[in-house]
Amino acid sequence: MNRIPIGEALTKQANSLILIHLSWPIQFCCSIFTKFFNLKILIIDGFIPQNHLQKANLPNLQYLELHSTDLYEATIIIQSTKGSLQDIRFKHSCITAKHNLKFIQSITQYCPNLKSATLFYDYNYIKELETLFSTCSQLERLVIISMNYNYSYNILLDLLAMYAPSSLCSLKLEYFNDCNPAGVMKTFFKRWKEKHQSTISVYILNSSVYIINNNIEMVEVKLKGDKSDYFNNFRYFDWD
Repeated sequence: MNRIPIGEALTKQANSLILIHLSWPIQFCCSIFTKFFNLKILIIDGFIPQNHLQKANLPNLQYLELHSTDLYEATIIIQSTKGSLQDIRFKHSCITAKHNLKFIQSITQYCPNLKSATLFYDYNYIKELETLFSTCSQLERLVIISMNYNYSYNILLDLLAMYAPSSLCSLKLEYFNDCNPAGVMKTFFKRWKEKHQSTISVYILNSSVYIINNNIEMVEVKLKGDKSDYFNNFRYFDWD
């Protein structure tokens, strides 16, 4: 029996597909993302060559989940959407700072209806993050990962309190260098209350996981088993 290549099989069903989940190894002879006009959910679990994304066109994509994928490929996918993207998630990703600026700018330009996202914090792009927070007015959940462990989240929290929409209710911070989160959070929640009439919960992951709410009640989560597994799932644990 002749086997049909996976890329050919997918393109034959292009008009009817609403979900695609690709797992490593991802091997196509060419770009297949030019015909999935009705695709709403795309999950890529593994590295995908850039030539597979050439001329991508995903106008109705709502959910994007990437594993082991760099920001350059993510940016190409985001730029292929037409404003419908609501959720951008990263897990086990090989992230470098090189393409972070374009990634942030692409979200600002192409994702006005974004509700949940994983972002990567670089102090050099504060103004771009300010624009993103102001533009994406429906944000509900954010995971923000520092690109440098020497970064403190003080400036970022000031930015969020001032420019993030009141719809934001869940914030997760990872890989920031702050050893006294409760003190910093007290100032943040005060500023948030002055600007917004809504509740927000903050989760902080350093060597431990802290959950803090508007009442400055800080709970340290006791980790059981393999901590690395818990940390890898940190970006998801209250989102579904």
